[in-house]
Amino acid sequence: MDLKKYASKFKIVDITSDNLQDALQEMLAVVSESVFEKGTKKKEILKTLIDREKSLTTYLGNGILMPHGKIVMSQKYVFVIGRCKNGIQFNNSDIYGKTRLIFMLLANEKTKDYLQVLSQLARVFLQDDAVAFALASGDFSTFKDRVSELFLPQKYSDKDKDSTFYEVRRFLMQAKRIAKMSRSTAVVLFGDTFTQGINLEDIFDGLKLMVVTEHPQESFTGKDISFLNVKAFTESRLSQVSSAVLLGLTRGYFDLHDKICCIGGRINSNCIDTIAVLDIATEFSNFFGFEKEILPAGVKPEVVERILAIATELAVEGREGKPVGCMFIIGDSKKIQPFTKQLVLNPFFGYVAEDRNVLSPFMDETIKEYSMLDGAIVVDGSGILDSAGTLIHVPDFSLGVPGGYGSRHAAAYSISLVVDCFAVAVSSSSGVITLFRNGKMIQLNQKHKA
Repeated sequence: MDLKKYASKFKIVDITSDNLQDALQEMLAVVSESVFEKGTKKKEILKTLIDREKSLTTYLGNGILMPHGKIVMSQKYVFVIGRCKNGIQFNNSDIYGKTRLIFMLLANEKTKDYLQVLSQLARVFLQDDAVAFALASGDFSTFKDRVSELFLPQKYSDKDKDSTFYEVRRFLMQAKRIAKMSRSTAVVLFGDTFTQGINLEDIFDGLKLMVVTEHPQESFTGKDISFLNVKAFTESRLSQVSSAVLLGLTRGYFDLHDKICCIGGRINSNCIDTIAVLDIATEFSNFFGFEKEILPAGVKPEVVERILAIATELAVEGREGKPVGCMFIIGDSKKIQPFTKQLVLNPFFGYVAEDRNVLSPFMDETIKEYSMLDGAIVVDGSGILDSAGTLIHVPDFSLGVPGGYGSRHAAAYSISLVVDCFAVAVSSSSGVITLFRNGKMIQLNQKHKA
């Protein structure tokens, strides 16, 4: 979803109430009654939002609260942003006192990409200093302008020949020549090379363009750009390339016969210094031996993307200052279940499917917390968290795992042989993320800086 298309439609409110129920009432007041189906009352919508908040907080961190719900209405989405300078009160919980921005999202009940939109919004607000930037001025008019800037791309002038971005643009034009000379069918630009976005308008005409970045896509301008959200493991050049190719294949952005031209540099350097031409069939043929089955049956690409992002964060940051080794199994949970046994009571049992879906941005911390349990986290292909603290027990296939790997990798290897699934293992000693499928494995990150 391209959020910049909706940015001009965001309604922005300066909240005067000091409690959540009244604050949400102020935000609903600016939404036209005509949006909702006849007979739907705002007090019913308010009750829906408050009931959700009581069962599972929507406080995201960084001063952001994101109440949301599906409503019978004519529009696909309604966005309302509220500023509350001094925090709010709710349910006798201290975390609401930290709230400075409330982002309310109402979605049409038939909308299918509801959780993906929540995740995309969360990435915008969790940028470093995003909230501080928005709240820096006490002037409400300036505040509204700054909120809009978070979602709208910055414009760079090519007339300024001394600017960094002019030099980068010249480099990209040369990269285009290399891509065509090497008969590349796609260009992959590693966007985290830049501290800000960049204007890619009319540079790569005739080539598929993919921007790989941790940051929101709105900061990159241009036509026909595809985006992949891939976490960086190190500051090294092209460190996201394996994950990017895997996710690009699962999403259908390119296929096994593509040759791609990768362009990047050190993260946040604002300087492109690396161009590499990669033949996917040559580099990944050992893992993908069959073109028509890139993904296990029933597994959504966005679920794989989300799990790999969480695995990368655990590999980089650990948990509570300590390295974390963990395992995720992604596939048909009913087919995985015969080969599992709970080591502890299942913490996800009894919750409604929407509240335990990995695509919800509010589940990240929960998943990371339960990753420290012995055993695996099992994720259904639709994204629903099936279990945590789960022992994998299958016939002993551990002899097929290369030397140096332990029981976690042996379990991931084994389950991938008996069930059509992805098994993701994070090593506690090295932080390396390994993906298993049908007994074949691929490492998705690097241990060193380049």
